[in-house]
Amino acid sequence: MDNYVRKGYTALENGSDYEVQSEAVPKRRIWQKFTVCGLLLASLGFVLSFGSFGLGMYAAAMNKGDIMPQWFLKGKAYVELARQRSWATLCPYFEDGTVWKGVSNDPYFLPDDYVLEQVHILHRHAERYPTAGVSKKLAALSDKIGAISWDDASASLLVNLTWLKDWKYTLGSDYLVARGVGQEVRAGSDFWASHGIRLFKAVEKGEFFYTPELNVDDTGKRLPPLVLRATTQSRIETSAKAWAAGFFGIYSGQTDLDESDVYKLVLLEEAPGINNTLASYYSCANSNAPAPYHTGSQRRQQWISVYLKKAVTRLQKFLPPDLASNFTVEDAYSFQQLCAYETAAYGSSKFCDLFTVHEWRGYEYAADLEFYGSVSFGSYTGAAQGVGWLIELEARLEGRQITEAAASINTTITSSPDTFPTKQRLYMDMSHDSIIISVLTALGLDPLKPDLSSTMLDRKRTFSLSMLTPFAARLFIEVLSKDGVKYVRMLLNNRLVPLDSLQYCSKDYNGLCDLDSFLKSLKYAIAQVDYDSVCFGELPETY
Repeated sequence: MDNYVRKGYTALENGSDYEVQSEAVPKRRIWQKFTVCGLLLASLGFVLSFGSFGLGMYAAAMNKGDIMPQWFLKGKAYVELARQRSWATLCPYFEDGTVWKGVSNDPYFLPDDYVLEQVHILHRHAERYPTAGVSKKLAALSDKIGAISWDDASASLLVNLTWLKDWKYTLGSDYLVARGVGQEVRAGSDFWASHGIRLFKAVEKGEFFYTPELNVDDTGKRLPPLVLRATTQSRIETSAKAWAAGFFGIYSGQTDLDESDVYKLVLLEEAPGINNTLASYYSCANSNAPAPYHTGSQRRQQWISVYLKKAVTRLQKFLPPDLASNFTVEDAYSFQQLCAYETAAYGSSKFCDLFTVHEWRGYEYAADLEFYGSVSFGSYTGAAQGVGWLIELEARLEGRQITEAAASINTTITSSPDTFPTKQRLYMDMSHDSIIISVLTALGLDPLKPDLSSTMLDRKRTFSLSMLTPFAARLFIEVLSKDGVKYVRMLLNNRLVPLDSLQYCSKDYNGLCDLDSFLKSLKYAIAQVDYDSVCFGELPETY
């Protein structure tokens, strides 16, 4: 039954159809409708203009009891959604919305008569606690807050910060949070539904869940358990295992398979000086060098002094004098981080309501600037950190092991079919957000190239981390075939990525590039990166 009554129609009571209403509407009722609509729009505009602070003030003015108007709750839900989707790399995973121009917006669209032959996945871990460095900074802010007296704090009905008096920093460090584990299980099961069933021809073989019998080569010969890869970092390894549980249906109660029956997890060590394409910043020495090799930190710092200036002034009015006097833009930025991290760990955070929607958009842009300047086109080593994975992708597409040292590749891993197989239908590598960005940079995708201003938010940018690398981000590189010809297309978070900026790929609404042209483009992109010079040499005077 459709409960929505269209203009000029009303739903019949039996729910079977709509019938036209010819009743004339009195002018007075029309005037009343316009008045009510005007008030609602004005109020909603107020809420959206002032973001979460607007919500708090309006709620305080209206909410004398426990009942809130339905339209207001919808406005609040909009603000909450807009806020979370401004958390950049701390953003929960989502797929709707468009980011790439010139290609279909249908995330699951597969052209007619095309067969899915193979998929290569570069996946990011899901929701986590702060990294050790960020956690140390947040804990220091907690100590700073706990050391002051709240006797002189300004208590306001609209903006009451006295809850900070009892607030304690209780977050962990580096590990996945509980919902992060759940998100990766869902990511694996979603991929089985969207790709796995078709990739392994499960329905044709009478199967609904993955079984080892589905893993065969083109001649029908049974293959060893699928090799998946991750790193030795806890959150990466845990994410890979959770993804596998979802994809293979392990622990579902509907299969008695054990992990070892269906997959083998190869762990690449994360440690300084160790070659690892899934954490290449450890093997590329200059990736950890100071400016001017990288401009990310400088860009972020300059921007937060712009977009958080008013927020600091506003918050200082409601803090005790001894805290307000040395409350900085970095402290306000930490408040925003606490909002995202506490929400990931506990489901909500009081820090979230301290900032407007515009300030949350500024927060996202701060992260965009940092990543653009640290691991992408604003960094001297951005492409170098991603080129190793592209070399591995090239080898997998060509069906060969890698025995000679190149970029950040660990040849101990890539020279053996036991740890680097070449006949799998599915490859899944669990990694980090920075690696995904560096891979896109190494490909040379034109939409991500435009420089970003550190003093004015660029609303037309494609380089938006909430869209590119939220928690549990996933890059799919699909191999399709039709009439004996193989094609490649790429999806990032189930949004088609246009490949026409690659050297030998043409513009295509379906995002397709024939495999030969894609491989030629890969080789061209790889050749543009002088890994040894970039990662271990001196910075050129002309850079």
